[in-house]
Parts: sequence; C-alpha cells; structure tokens
Amino acid sequence: MKLKLVLLFDIDGTLIKTGGVGMKAMEKSFQKVFHQKDGMKEISFAGSTDLGIFQESLKNLDLYDQYKNQESEFRKNYLNELKGTIKDPNIPQEVLPGVFPFLEKIKEHEDIYTGLVTGNYKEGAKIKLEHFKLWDYFGEGAFGCDHEDRNILPAIALERIQEKGYQLPDKENIWIIGDTQKDTYCAHHNDLKSLILFTGFNTREEILNSKPTLTLENLEAYQEFLDIAYSE
Repeated sequence: MKLKLVLLFDIDGTLIKTGGVGMKAMEKSFQKVFHQKDGMKEISFAGSTDLGIFQESLKNLDLYDQYKNQESEFRKNYLNELKGTIKDPNIPQEVLPGVFPFLEKIKEHEDIYTGLVTGNYKEGAKIKLEHFKLWDYFGEGAFGCDHEDRNILPAIALERIQEKGYQLPDKENIWIIGDTQKDTYCAHHNDLKSLILFTGFNTREEILNSKPTLTLENLEAYQEFLDIAYSE
C-alpha cells in the first residue's frame, strides 16, 4: 500500500507525562544491579535512549568496561521496576492534550501511518503506552534498545514499515513528532520534517534554535498540522 504520510512519534513529553516514573525505575535498577546510588545524576534523560543512558552512566563512573555486558540484567530489573512504579497513584501522570483526538482523526485515513521513534526500550514503551491505552494506535517503530544513537532510529523504523508491505512516501511527507531539540536534530539528520510540541522540559528558545519544521503548543492544534502536512 502506498502511504501518503508517515508520522513517527516520540512518547515521553509528546504523548504522555509520567511524573518521571521511568527515571525513578531506572535509577533504582542501576543502584540494585551496580550498587551505585547516584550513577545517573549527571544524565539528561530528555530525548536520550535507554541504551545510551545505561552506557553513559557507566562511562561517567569509569565502570563501562567492567559492566557493559550486564545491560540485559539491568534492562530486566528496570522493566520490572517500571511495571510497579507506573501504577503508583501518588505520581501525577497524564495523556497530553489533543493526543486522543489526533490519533482518532488519523485512524480515518488508511494512507497515514503512525509509528514510534522513541528512546524507550520497546518493552518500556509498551508498558507506558498500554497503561494509558495508547499502544494499539501505533504500528512499527524503533526503540532505545535498537541503537544508543537516537539519530539512527528513524531509518530502522522506516525499514520495518516497508517490511510490512507499505510503500513509503517521499521524505518530505515523513515527520518526526516530539518535544525536544533532540527530536529536531534527529529529523535533520535523516532529512525528515519535524513537528515539535512545547509540552516538554526544553525551553522555547532551545526548541526554536534547533529549527524545527513546525511547532505547536500541543496536539490540540492538530488540524493546523494536518492542513500543512496532509491534503486529501
């Protein structure tokens, strides 16, 4: 099937806010596996991949060569922690404004494909999105377990979409949708377009300086985006 538009979504800060449950679970797991209490305190989580966070944390402590082969153990512990932490009623969490209406609108169009390009481990992405009843809106994607470099992920996601029998549109009709300047740089690296939302922790100045294709306050203004990106 020939696609007219491909949308590759980030998760945290773009679709949902989880009150830092991923960071909490990851820090707890890092301490449990590597016995390092503050191993991740210097790490910027926004826009990073889980695999990259694991590697950078060990390198900052000069422990990478010693523990690099224990990533699978760390991942298993992290995912177990995440399953519990995300259910904590005392942590404020939400689906961001406009997300459900936008995804429902897209479902009306068979030639629009919604995938994921996220720094989350695939299993972590599923835990988060299933918690908010969002997982089934998305098809193929690329994740933080596929590569530590976020810029590599779109090509992986697009290859997987093609393997499902879809014919991709031109790159000008493939969009990265995120909330950080790292999402913009990821789009630039792959010659794709970028829709960046002011829903994350980065400042407007940081986002605008990265030169995204389009910015919106949040996805409540999705029709403005569709008027630009998709014409029936």
